[in-house]
Amino acid sequence: MQRAESERIIREMLPFLNNKQLLQLKEVLSELVAVPKTEKNKIDDNEDLLKKYFASKRAEGCSEKSLKYYKTTITKALTSIDKGAREIVTDELRNYLTSYQATHNSSKVTIDNIRRILSSFFNWLEDEDYIIKSPVRRIHKVKVSTTVKETYSDEELERLRDNCDHIRDLAMIEEVIAPRLIGSSLANVEPLMKQLHTVVVANGPAKAAVDIAIYDLLTQIYHVSLNHLLGGSKQSMATDYTISIGKPAEMVEQAKKTVQRGFTALKIKLGDHSIDEDVESVKQIAQAVGSDVALRLDVNQGWSYKQALQAFKMLADVNLNLDFIEQPLPANQLRDLALLRQQSTIPLMLDESVFTPADALRVIKAGAADYVNIKLMKCGGIYEATKINQLCESAGIPCMVGSMIEAPESIAAAAAFANAHANVRFIDLDSVYMIKNDLDLGDLKRVGIHLWHA
Repeated sequence: MQRAESERIIREMLPFLNNKQLLQLKEVLSELVAVPKTEKNKIDDNEDLLKKYFASKRAEGCSEKSLKYYKTTITKALTSIDKGAREIVTDELRNYLTSYQATHNSSKVTIDNIRRILSSFFNWLEDEDYIIKSPVRRIHKVKVSTTVKETYSDEELERLRDNCDHIRDLAMIEEVIAPRLIGSSLANVEPLMKQLHTVVVANGPAKAAVDIAIYDLLTQIYHVSLNHLLGGSKQSMATDYTISIGKPAEMVEQAKKTVQRGFTALKIKLGDHSIDEDVESVKQIAQAVGSDVALRLDVNQGWSYKQALQAFKMLADVNLNLDFIEQPLPANQLRDLALLRQQSTIPLMLDESVFTPADALRVIKAGAADYVNIKLMKCGGIYEATKINQLCESAGIPCMVGSMIEAPESIAAAAAFANAHANVRFIDLDSVYMIKNDLDLGDLKRVGIHLWHA
C-alpha cells in the first residue's frame, strides 16, 4: 500500500472515527506502508499532554497568570467529559459548553472564552500529531451582541465632574479635556485613551477622573464588575495604615492604636528628623506592636545617599519585620538608588520616581527598584497604571497600589485595579479609613482591613 492511499483512507474515515480510533487506524496503515512508529504514537494521558502543552505556551511567552487560567479551564473540561483528550469528539465538547452555560448562568463572552481556550489546546494537539483533527474545529465562535454607547451624555459628563476633588482638576476637565472627548465612541477604547493622555501634559488627577469614569461606563456596557473587567485575579486585599511623622512617643501611640483596630501592616513616614531619630522611632514602634506586624518605611525623598546608606545598615542590623523602604532619595537619582539597592538587603520601593510608563522603563533599565508604587491619581488612571504594571511584571518587579487623600470612587477603582492583577502585592489605600463611618462608599466595599470593588 502506498502512502497516498493510506492518507486517502484516513481522510475518508474522518467523519466516522474519533481521534483515538483514527490514530489506531493510522498505526495499522503505517505498518503496511513501512512507516516507522514515533514516540508521539504512544497514548499520553491527559496530565502528560497538558504538561507538554503548557511548556509550549510558556516558551511562546504566555504569562503565568494566563497559563493558570488556561489550566483551570482545560482541566475542568477534561474532568467533566471524563475521557482522554485524544478520544474526545465535537459533540461532547458542544454538550460541555451548553451544560456549563446552563449550570453557571454564564454569559456568551465567557462561553466563547472557554471555546477559544479549548481550541488552542486541541489545535496544539493536532499540530503536534497527537490527534488527527481538532474536535473544536467545527465549533464556531459564539456570537455576542454588544451594546455600544456612542457618545457621552450630560449625565455621564456629570460623573466625570463628580470624580474631581479640586477646582483646578474640574476646570481642566471642563475647559481642556471634555471638548476633545465629547462625541468620541466607547467602541474603540484605545484611541479614546490615547486622546485623553495626550490632550495635556501632566494633570494626573484630572485625567484619572475621566479615565475612571470611562471604565465605569464600560462595566455598565459589558455588565461586569470593574475587578472582572480588568482581570479578576483576587477577591480582596488587606491595606496597611499610615503612621504620620511626629515625635517618637506620638508615633508609637498611634501605631499601637492602629494595630488594635486590626491592621497587620504599618506604613511609617520618615525623613524629617536625623537618621538616628528616624531609626529609633522605627525600633520603638516595632517593639510596641510586635514582630507579627509588617513595617513599611516611607521616606518621601527625605534622605541623601550617604544618610540612606547609614539608615539601611542600621535597620538591617536590628533585624525588623520590614517589607521595604520607599523612596529614600530624590526621584531623579536613579543611579544612586540602584547603588543603594545593590548594597542593601532591605527591598527598595520607588514612588515619586514613577509617574508614567516611560518612568517605569527608566527605573527598570537602571535596576533601581525591587517594588514600584502605582497611584491612579499620579499616573492618570487605570489605563496608564496597567501599562506600568505590565512593564514591572515583565521585569520581575511586583507593585503596590497606593493613594492620596481621595474620594471613595477613586479608592474603589484603585482597589479593583489591585485585586485584578496578580503582580500587585501590597495596597496602601488607607484614606478610606480616615473618613466618617456614615459616608456612602458607593462601589467601594470593606470588611476590616480588606477592600474590594463591588
